[in-house]
Amino acid sequence: MAAIYRWIMRVALFVSAIFILFVLRELVTWYVFFEKFGAWAGIAYVVGVLGLVSYFVVLPIWNIFALPSFGTPVENPSEKQKRQMLERRGRILGLSRSEVKSRGEAELLSYIHKEIARRSEEAAAIRRKHVTVTFIGTAASQSAVVDLFVVISAALKVTWKTFQVYGVRTPLKDTLAIFREIAVGGALGASEIAETGGEVFSHFAFKSFSKFPAWNFFVECLADGLVNSYLVCRIAMIAENYCATAYTEKAAHWQPTVKATYRATFDILHESGDQIRKALGPSYKWAIDLLFRRAKSDAEPAAEESSEQKGLITKLTEYFNKWRTGPETT
Repeated sequence: MAAIYRWIMRVALFVSAIFILFVLRELVTWYVFFEKFGAWAGIAYVVGVLGLVSYFVVLPIWNIFALPSFGTPVENPSEKQKRQMLERRGRILGLSRSEVKSRGEAELLSYIHKEIARRSEEAAAIRRKHVTVTFIGTAASQSAVVDLFVVISAALKVTWKTFQVYGVRTPLKDTLAIFREIAVGGALGASEIAETGGEVFSHFAFKSFSKFPAWNFFVECLADGLVNSYLVCRIAMIAENYCATAYTEKAAHWQPTVKATYRATFDILHESGDQIRKALGPSYKWAIDLLFRRAKSDAEPAAEESSEQKGLITKLTEYFNKWRTGPETT
């Protein structure tokens, strides 16, 4: 499995390098477009791009390295070194020097585990926020450059905020490994893989609806957002587990499985969808009604040719009508 993972990472890095060239070409194309309006427009475009990159990419990286490093783990530490590391963890998690000195090993371990559990809840809230923002941003944009920007900036910010919650960052080697994951995730999310995934998903999951443009576009947008939010969720889980394993003295850094990451992403989006539905109220119902009126108008000629297709349209419409109105209350 390790050899397969290394091979996949090499392919991903190669794809990432090629995709970065395409992104640079698109940025240059936009510069040429703005420069036609005058030199000031080209300069304003460059300043705007540099400002956005500095604020959403460079600044989070700076903030990550500004945090104190947890330090490289000591192999086969002596009893004295174990006690020193335990006391340092206690101080990082909020204990004063006198409190650390007065507590025994069992008390310190108990305090550390309680603090890790509490901070894990804070990290989960941060993860929910950025996964939801990524889903909405990339589903709505349908632009490779915007997707790349949103995924990388969200992944960097969620990593920084997670480290901030735990009070430290990972050692340099591990931090660079996380940055590599972020770069690969951003390139994969912004590449045609997400768009192709959306097309494949809409074709195979709802093959009978392949002739309905409104429905296809809707499903492809959702699939694009799901892929990108999955990538950000994975980065967030990796960052949190780097911190958690460092505090609990586990030798290996836990990599989230595909199933665990998908489950976490789906739960976050499902919960966020319920909150959005409640917040928007009638506006949300109006948007869903508009989508299905358009989908049904596209479907009418094709539905006459296929009774199976017509039945699927009816069932799907009934399902969404129930879902958009929420559970009935008595």
